[in-house]
Amino acid sequence: MCLDFCSYVFLRLCWCVFVPGFRRNDEKGLMIKASRATFIVLLLFAPVAFGSVEPWAFFFLALLTGLSLLFYLVHCQPSDRYFYRIPGFIPLVLIFSLLVFQLIPLPEFLSAVLSPRSLSFRQQTVGLFADTAFWPLSLDVRGGIYELSRFLVCFGCYVLAVQLLADGKAFKRIVLILALFGGALALYSILQSIFTVDRVLWFRGVPENANPFGPYVNRNHYAGLMEMLFPVTLALTFLYRPAPQFGTRREKIIGFFEDDDFLVFILLCLGSVLMALSVFMSLSRGGIFGLCVSLVFFMSIFAWTTSPSRRSGKTRLAVVILFAIVLAVSWFGWDRLDQRFGELEGEIIAASPASRISIVKDGLNMFRDFPVFGAGFGSFRNVFPRYHSAASFHLVDHAHNDYLELLLEGGVSGMLLFALFFLFLFKQTLVTLKKRVEPYAVFVCLGAVSGLAAIFCHSLVDFNLHINANTLYFSFLCALVVSASHTRFRSHITPGTYLSVCRQKTKPVVLVIFFVLWIPLLVFSAGQWAADYYSDPFMDLNISGQTDLDVRQNFASAAQQASRLDPFKAVYRVMAGDAAYASKDYADALQAYQQAIRLVPTRAEFLQRAGWAAYFANNDIDLADALMAAGVDFYPEKPELYGRYAAFLLTVGQHAAAREVIRKGLDLDPQKAKMFFDIMRAGGLSYTEIYAALTDHSYVWYTFATYIRNTDYDYMTREVLVGAVNAAKLEESPSPGVYLTLARLFAREKNHDEAIAVLKKGVDKLPENVGLLYELARQYEMLQITYKAVELYKKIVLLNPGYGRAEQRLRELTSL
Repeated sequence: MCLDFCSYVFLRLCWCVFVPGFRRNDEKGLMIKASRATFIVLLLFAPVAFGSVEPWAFFFLALLTGLSLLFYLVHCQPSDRYFYRIPGFIPLVLIFSLLVFQLIPLPEFLSAVLSPRSLSFRQQTVGLFADTAFWPLSLDVRGGIYELSRFLVCFGCYVLAVQLLADGKAFKRIVLILALFGGALALYSILQSIFTVDRVLWFRGVPENANPFGPYVNRNHYAGLMEMLFPVTLALTFLYRPAPQFGTRREKIIGFFEDDDFLVFILLCLGSVLMALSVFMSLSRGGIFGLCVSLVFFMSIFAWTTSPSRRSGKTRLAVVILFAIVLAVSWFGWDRLDQRFGELEGEIIAASPASRISIVKDGLNMFRDFPVFGAGFGSFRNVFPRYHSAASFHLVDHAHNDYLELLLEGGVSGMLLFALFFLFLFKQTLVTLKKRVEPYAVFVCLGAVSGLAAIFCHSLVDFNLHINANTLYFSFLCALVVSASHTRFRSHITPGTYLSVCRQKTKPVVLVIFFVLWIPLLVFSAGQWAADYYSDPFMDLNISGQTDLDVRQNFASAAQQASRLDPFKAVYRVMAGDAAYASKDYADALQAYQQAIRLVPTRAEFLQRAGWAAYFANNDIDLADALMAAGVDFYPEKPELYGRYAAFLLTVGQHAAAREVIRKGLDLDPQKAKMFFDIMRAGGLSYTEIYAALTDHSYVWYTFATYIRNTDYDYMTREVLVGAVNAAKLEESPSPGVYLTLARLFAREKNHDEAIAVLKKGVDKLPENVGLLYELARQYEMLQITYKAVELYKKIVLLNPGYGRAEQRLRELTSL
């Protein structure tokens, strides 16, 4: 119904606007005005819509971009109106071709040559139940389609911006509106950060671990937007600075305030300071670094290219703005910035497996398997877990490094094509800019290039260019670089731009290409939005056989509707499979899971669900085992997958293999020991068999000791705890509970010497653990070795002054 409505609106639009526009030849220029107005709305809407990362917002991005471009193409149809050539057009077409090429099913022999690892992964999963000989290179079809859609929107924005900004008056108006909008958004975001901590735009809640700022859920992405806008606003501040006044000091002051551009100048100055302050207040380290890079880059090029006589006044203005920024940040507090950047040293020294450094190392291992064409744009989320070396409880959505993610998804081909685009862009810009003497052209171009430099630096440590609003602004900045260097801002000079004009025959071709690409894009984005609307209420629901029948039916209906609207999203197929599985329709569940695996062959959870369905549907143990094992192989650092595989092996009676899988899972994450023990007990293993599966990790032994408490195997507790203490000898920081539990067991048996010996081992390993120190002091008290107990209580008070029990015992012992 939603798609029918959208189709009706589109057809009416074509009939009422497009066709009459041809007949009247748009003599009043209504189409160009509509195009500019729609384009401005697009730029203002994108960041305010929470970064435009949600399906509904992306639909409006596609709709507004397409409408604005449609209005402009209608405007250009008469022979006396121009459509300008786009710098970097050929590399952009090649990038588009690469995106499409990754999605085209290729013969098996060709896939084996172009991307053997991609073919191998599909054969390991889809090949278990499908014999088709044609496979796409992309390992995430829907992710590739989505990235293709994002590229088309940004490509359209770039093309459209170059056309619209070719007019000097429109250029100045659009850029000024955008700069003032950036200042207003910065002020709004600062006030929001002061008065709210868990709300976006004052009314919308955010996830528990989010760091919102302004309209963005993530502060780093807000900083990415502002660091792109800041240098452009700074450039306009220099350009709108009132001209030097002559006469007495009083006349100079009066003339300064009476200047026509005085109010705009003040707003731009204030906006520049607010933008910079908001980036500092966001505490985004990458954003602060990018902002500083853009400022240094802007001022360095300005000082290098401007004569001393011309830059003196602007230099004073730059010093005033810089002083205002420093003053504003001082009001915010340098200590918070110091604390934030102080965390960086600890993160680098710790170099935890989940850190950005680890992701880069693991990403390079992934690159070796997909060097030429990558794993497919949009596939990082589902392929990277195969290479991730950190025990993870959630998928890593992005590489936190846009260059690395581009390399992994597009391979060397994608990286070279994007590099070629920027080479064409900057080469043509530099050649044209050398001819320019207009300050407006030079300063705005410098500001746009500085904004690009900022986001280039920030992209080393974040994924700003995967946020739709920021990607759109990035493409706009690219167009701004081109247009600022090519557009002439003096109305009496013709032609108005240095850009070359396309031939008259090209315009109808462009119009046809627009419809061929935009209609599927609009249908895809509308379907994505509608599917999200149907599925969202059920996305977090874990459905099972115990779920109410009405809920299961609604769940299944929503999954089917969402699958029809967004047929390439594997999650909706899995939802349909879950509904069928809960109703014990195992054959239908297996079919749905297999459809999902065809779309995303490396998603571990989908593979293991298909494994269970295959077992119950056809009793096909070999297929089920292969799918279960593949799930572990494609996400080897997730303990729960080992647990599911072990549960399956226990179900089919392969106890030895199950224990081997469980040992691997315990080695991966000993903290999941109880989960594995429950799985083994549910699978029919005795406590003795579980004991045989224990690994050499103290926490595993310690957890087993608590697991068998109050059972018939309670007599094994001492032996198991002794094993835990022995295993702790080889560990850097074992759990203190290992020592405390065994020591208390000895103490209950009145064996205080053994308890003290165990606690001493614990203190040697964990010398600042107050729990161990306190228990050791209590054992000394039991043996009436008071002076040692006093020494330990004093040490505890020094380490933790708020430890009341130690202070009380110390007072009682010293008062004797």
